[in-house]
Amino acid sequence: MTDEELKEIERFKEFVKLKRNSRSDRMTYEELYQEATQLGIDIYEMPLKPRIKGLYSDNIIGINKFIPTSIEKLCVLAEELGHYFTSSGDILDQSKIVNRKQEKRARSWVMKNLFLSVHLSKPINMELEIDTSLLIILE
Repeated sequence: MTDEELKEIERFKEFVKLKRNSRSDRMTYEELYQEATQLGIDIYEMPLKPRIKGLYSDNIIGINKFIPTSIEKLCVLAEELGHYFTSSGDILDQSKIVNRKQEKRARSWVMKNLFLSVHLSKPINMELEIDTSLLIILE
């Protein structure tokens, strides 16, 4: 990673820490959306096939506009941000191990840098479900 990429990650971590210290509830979709746009990422809600929740490529995130809840949209946006910080190239073909590893790395980044750091300071009352297409956090 370049020095600039490392600085971006640190700035994002500071944003998450400020959110954790400034309030007790979780970050909203709108807040994460705003933070992503400040990183220079364009985000579009668009019609996608039902099994596709989100896509990331070249500083553009597409979110399936048919996702019914803001919590699920938050999770999709977070995972796509994970790809922004950790992935490279076209990883759509999940039959390739190298692509599955990048998918796992993006999800791990989300858990480490976003959800867990926001929630570790208080008891977590949620169920985590890892799906091949999305990390969903259900209350």
